[in-house]
Amino acid sequence: MLKLQQTWYHLNETPNHNSYTRQISQVADFFTNEQFLYLDLVEFTELKIKSRNPSQEIGFIEKDGTIIANLGKIREFPAAQTFQTNPLFHVKLQIDYLEKNALFIRKKPFQTGYNTSFSLKGKFQPEFTINIPKGLKIHGKNSSEYLQAYQYKSMEMELCQLEADTIKTIYGIYEPDEWKEKSLYSAEIDDKFYWRIIKIFSPKEGDLGFKIILGINLSVEVIQFDLPVVSPKDNANSYTFIINSESYQRITKTPEMCLLTTDFGYAVKNEKQFFLFPFFGGLLLAIMSLLLMFSDFNEFNMTIPLSLLIITLSYLGLFFEFSLVKGYEIPYKNAIYYLILLSFFLNFIIFLFGSIPQAKPWLGNLLVEIVKMSISN
Repeated sequence: MLKLQQTWYHLNETPNHNSYTRQISQVADFFTNEQFLYLDLVEFTELKIKSRNPSQEIGFIEKDGTIIANLGKIREFPAAQTFQTNPLFHVKLQIDYLEKNALFIRKKPFQTGYNTSFSLKGKFQPEFTINIPKGLKIHGKNSSEYLQAYQYKSMEMELCQLEADTIKTIYGIYEPDEWKEKSLYSAEIDDKFYWRIIKIFSPKEGDLGFKIILGINLSVEVIQFDLPVVSPKDNANSYTFIINSESYQRITKTPEMCLLTTDFGYAVKNEKQFFLFPFFGGLLLAIMSLLLMFSDFNEFNMTIPLSLLIITLSYLGLFFEFSLVKGYEIPYKNAIYYLILLSFFLNFIIFLFGSIPQAKPWLGNLLVEIVKMSISN
């Protein structure tokens, strides 16, 4: 027997090259008297399962997309119900994993931040947290804008159970060499009904066959949240969301036989103060361009390009410190690299013109000839 009592979710999003990764930490309380625990997770990598009572790492294997966790001696866990002839034990697990193929949408080239979504199955506690990278914030002005969530309720019934060879022959869904690697096949009948095939297996006896399931989509509900509590965590923003009491009451009243799938979505933007980096880079480039165009290099003060060089180096150091060392997400980061390179190039040209005033008309004529050659070709 297995009863899921409660579960919390904590999401942690971190930068990864030009995209992001999402780590999901699930803390769940079970009442069970079984040694093996079956977990149905989204596609994942780097899975770790730990017990909190007692504190120990839990071994597991993956079979056809399902995780089979070995709890070991079940009687080592605290008793949950001792009055029964076959008592249940309280198992508290922390399940950490990286969500594989997590969806982070970035509209190039001018949108900053990203849009993302994730899904949770089953019931969960009304409180959960989302940690986002440094320098970013979840966009929203009211509770409905911060986080959008839709909960889908469905019900399934088992139509029949067939042996593996029988269903392979009748439906021809699986090829002889690959059907053992498939754990699920599904298809929609219409907007209301669907069907799917579930592979049945046992960790001791192996594959047993399949179940044919008919599913009915019951309803779709919008989940409302209170305003999130924002708190700093390692110089990043951590958002604690609490489901509105009315919405959560509807969730708790859902019959046990119903299946719940909740889809969440939110938008993440850069914090305003970090837009100073691209603004200052553009301003520095504009100053150098104006200086190059309108200065009289016959009577030029060389302290000006020296000062600009010092400012450019200071700007570069500050940008690298926040972006690479401290790990803040800076908007228009790729554009800033080009601004810095152009600033150094213009600074070199200003030095050249200041040292050799005759170089300005010579370089200007060279650029004109290059443009003419490009047009003629």
